[in-house]
Amino acid sequence: MFGVFVTRIMILPNYKQCEVILLKGEKRELWQDEAADTIEDFARSEDCKMIAVHARPGWKKFLGTKEWQVKRYLYTKELT
Repeated sequence: MFGVFVTRIMILPNYKQCEVILLKGEKRELWQDEAADTIEDFARSEDCKMIAVHARPGWKKFLGTKEWQVKRYLYTKELT
């Protein structure tokens, strides 16, 4: 297995949104197209109006080819 993703459906006030909450893997070029298409098909089948992904900036180049737009990145800080 090279990659894995986990989604959830959020029911928002005006629409449903499919959120990719985990996206991890290796050799992304081997599975990224199939994963993106699968997520999009799933979101449509659930009548979602939006797909949201919290991802590293490294996904920007690929997701841009799929007509995705960058709205924000999620940054965290570990406290010690």
